[in-house]
Amino acid sequence: MTNCPPDIQPNTRIIGVCGVTDTVGMAAPGRDGWFHSDMWAFHGLLRDSTNFKAAHQLWFTACSPRYLVDRYKEYLHGPRNEERRVVLERANLEDHERPKDIRVCQPGELLERFLASLKDEIEKARQLHQQVLVLIFGHGDEDTYGIAIGGDNQANAPRLNRDRLESVLNSSVDTCLVMTSCCSGGWVVTPKYESRRQSRARFNLTMITGAGEANISLSWAMSLSAGRRAGGGMLASCLIQALMTSSEESSDFVKMWTAYEDRVTRDANGEPISDNPTYITMCNKIHENLKKIHPSLWQEHKFSFAAQDDKWDSEWRTRTGFPLLNYRERWEALRIVHPGVEIYPAHITDDEKAGGSLSFTEKALIQAKALHYIHIHPGYEDQPDFVEFRRLAEGEEHFPSRMRELAFILDYRITLMSWAVDYVAFMNLTFPGGVSFKTDAWKADVLTQANSADPFISSVGREKWTKYEDIRNLVNKSMVFRAPDRVQGPSFLKPKDYLAIALVESGLSKKEILKRLDKVKMVVGVGIMYNAQLPVAKATVQATEVRSARHKVSEAIKSVGLRLRSLSPSKSPRRRLY
Repeated sequence: MTNCPPDIQPNTRIIGVCGVTDTVGMAAPGRDGWFHSDMWAFHGLLRDSTNFKAAHQLWFTACSPRYLVDRYKEYLHGPRNEERRVVLERANLEDHERPKDIRVCQPGELLERFLASLKDEIEKARQLHQQVLVLIFGHGDEDTYGIAIGGDNQANAPRLNRDRLESVLNSSVDTCLVMTSCCSGGWVVTPKYESRRQSRARFNLTMITGAGEANISLSWAMSLSAGRRAGGGMLASCLIQALMTSSEESSDFVKMWTAYEDRVTRDANGEPISDNPTYITMCNKIHENLKKIHPSLWQEHKFSFAAQDDKWDSEWRTRTGFPLLNYRERWEALRIVHPGVEIYPAHITDDEKAGGSLSFTEKALIQAKALHYIHIHPGYEDQPDFVEFRRLAEGEEHFPSRMRELAFILDYRITLMSWAVDYVAFMNLTFPGGVSFKTDAWKADVLTQANSADPFISSVGREKWTKYEDIRNLVNKSMVFRAPDRVQGPSFLKPKDYLAIALVESGLSKKEILKRLDKVKMVVGVGIMYNAQLPVAKATVQATEVRSARHKVSEAIKSVGLRLRSLSPSKSPRRRLY
């Protein structure tokens, strides 16, 4: 284990925000409530107490903890196959309310209030030579990496983007940013259209993010025995476990909690503890924690990290701003949820009840799309959104406004998967899988080989997985799949996975793969016509500039002898759903 000399307890200013609101019921534990599970888990662990007080704490939300408890009863955290803790319930409500550090904002004001306060905290930290720990919980966008903060839902939520964050930061202040959003690794890597030098100059922060730049951030699996509740995010759980062990393996911990002396005087290797773990050691612990819980998922989830001033060997508290606390004691004081507890149905808001009615035909069409979608095997089938689609396909109805939201998401995902299959055919790849090909199963098989005890099998698996990751990166950068707009829900990554797998199995060289991707990019404009029947796309398709672009694409296709027919959904031999 890598260690470094003990450091003084950091004097940290902590500021957090949860971007998920409840105007249309999205804060329910079975929907996007897992972001709230993350926030209240950290709020409980970091709360001021008799033996710890941060320099200052502020936590921003559109839903007070009392409101959430009254409405949804409780929020859980932890993987389904292990014990889950109740991070927010009536019994611990006082622990969250007593510090008086919660700021409840109107959904439309949440982002601006958070940024204004963050700017103020950064300035005070500069004056007092303090650190700032920033925790952001919310959905992320695939193309811009923006994070939805506030609004009524993800579609109309204001976005926290790089420019807005940069405007309130100060490079002279040690700042750690924890983000749980999809594609949040895009905040760590060089952004689009910028050089790495420009990126470093703009974002010299310590960062811990919940996904790679082209990966989704996952919650723990839904549990019916726990009332259709997701158990918070994977990054949050792994970070909490890393905080427990990093604290207990610190020499200062023994001085602060002598009752634990026998337990923590030696590290995991049996060596006496004389120093404190480094930040890079803590990052490795986060990865190792996910690897222990889910041996294959950790290699594709891609938690991302950055160290301010590249000081990876700094003491973990100095680099992150997380204080030295008895995290385990606080965590184990929370109630455990056992299988078989009462199921508490989600409440329905008045806004959800509004929005007119749906005809029998409209309901049947949306349910048919949901049935088709689950047969696509989109992956991550224990996640809240898939569970909601499965229940819809089985006949469970929502209020009209929510049904229409789900229809937009289904239109986008079904269409994008059709594009992936057509791209494979257009590239003349021999690949037997269709839209229902199980990309998750393929990846799990390769990772099982890579982790095999047999050296030969392991070598073959590692080589294949490395090739997949390289090609997946090429597919992502090719931008042949359009990112969802705000009414089309979170990122849907199976089409990229599918195309990458088909290219891996083709045995083509990297040069030939790039050549064929370039040909697909030439005809990607056809995708505008492909999606033209979606209500959200009709206005765009008729725009003058789009019609002109389509004409140019058509002329380019003719010049290279390509056929439009192969990408036309109306000419597809597959039976149409509707």
